[in-house]
Amino acid sequence: MTGKKRMILIASVAVLVLGGGGGYYAYAKRSSASAASNFLIGEAKVGSVTKVVTATGTLQNKSIVNLSFGTAGRIASLKVQAGDTVKKGQVLAELDKSVLLNQVASSQANLKSAQAKLNSLQQGLSEGDLASLQSQITRAQADLENAKRNLELAKQNADSSYLQNQVQGAANQLSLAQTHYDTVSKTGDSVQIAMAKAQLDQANKNYVAAISAQSNTTQAQTQLMTAENALRTAQAAYDSAVTQLNSKKQPPTASDLAQAQAAVEQAQAALATSENNLAQATMIAPFDGVVTAVNPHEGEQIGGTAAVLSLQSTDSAPQLVVPVDEADISLVKVGQTATVTADSLPGKRFEASVLQIAPVGTTQNNVTTFAVTLSFTGDTSGLMIGQSLSAKILIEKRDKVLTVPSEAIRGVGNKRTVLVYKSGSENPVPTDVTTGLDDGTSVEIRSGLTEGQKIVLGTKSAPQSSVQGNPFGSGAGRGAGGFGGGGSGGRNR
Repeated sequence: MTGKKRMILIASVAVLVLGGGGGYYAYAKRSSASAASNFLIGEAKVGSVTKVVTATGTLQNKSIVNLSFGTAGRIASLKVQAGDTVKKGQVLAELDKSVLLNQVASSQANLKSAQAKLNSLQQGLSEGDLASLQSQITRAQADLENAKRNLELAKQNADSSYLQNQVQGAANQLSLAQTHYDTVSKTGDSVQIAMAKAQLDQANKNYVAAISAQSNTTQAQTQLMTAENALRTAQAAYDSAVTQLNSKKQPPTASDLAQAQAAVEQAQAALATSENNLAQATMIAPFDGVVTAVNPHEGEQIGGTAAVLSLQSTDSAPQLVVPVDEADISLVKVGQTATVTADSLPGKRFEASVLQIAPVGTTQNNVTTFAVTLSFTGDTSGLMIGQSLSAKILIEKRDKVLTVPSEAIRGVGNKRTVLVYKSGSENPVPTDVTTGLDDGTSVEIRSGLTEGQKIVLGTKSAPQSSVQGNPFGSGAGRGAGGFGGGGSGGRNR
């Protein structure tokens, strides 16, 4: 082959290879674009997330309300009667508070004791506490030594040979005293005679006491048992004081601190309950009105849910009463705002606030709900008594936070991910995120994404036409199927 022909052949091969490379690049670009077109793409944006509790109820006229204390007790005073006009906040009736006040005082004392114990564990043994414990040991040791001496004396008093020796010794002393007295009496010295007489009298008393102790063995045995018991008590008190000091010198364990903290929290809960019961013992008018009925009498014992009196409002504004599921009732608080809508009034919204939460739930078909009363804070024109309305009670709202659509979140529990789509990439990238508030439509993203990032919400349905093939004719083309990752789960609404 001549040099010229070889050059032509090489140039032809080069053109063929270059043409093939350009075709593959175009195919790869079309393949990536085709894969991207199968994804439903969203974007991380700065916005608001609002959590609400939704419930449906009936519009009612709040003209007459039956009032109860909420806690059982004896009625101490009824301050109104039927026909009286009252103002909002006025005291209507009171229960006997003596027991309730004692419960509050007891709860306060228990909390103070539990808090002191926790503080003592946290701060360790102070110099004052150490001195006090050491003083207790000193006193206990002195009591123990005294008990030992008393026991030895009691043993001697119960020993017959010891008692006989005591009698014999007393007799000898009495004989010597008598001889001395007789001798001195002959001298006529009145001073010496008086001293000898005193010694003789004392010796005689000692002898009588020794004879009495020897004859009264039952009393001696009783005294011995008493001394033995006293010794055991003194020994236990001393051992306890030593053990307490040693334990106080040791640093508290994590278990000790946890138990002390739990005791404080239990005491706080008990105090809150007793204070709440005390507060409920005073019935306050919830609005301006007229008393239409007073049911019990002063001194009567009533239950916490028994109607005490009926109050008719002088304000004709309607109220919305909605049943809230027990799973959500702990989120609802008096004073929270709400938005009310009616199917018959599309596009119209009414503002309201939580006025009252029923203290006792109602169970029907194994479902427990609590009646929540909403009062309207604006115009209610267009609404009718008995009308079915839907309320969204605002629980929490986050403004100016990074959000993504709820369907972008995947995973359950603390493990949450999103699929981040990057232009030019065929496959999205799983990315861990930390989520916050979720209102069912949008989810707050606290970390893991930045504003403007594209995220995958799902996949589009595959087209009915056949899959486009490789322009080179070798190998199968890539279809527009779905991708793994699973749906979102476990999100708070």
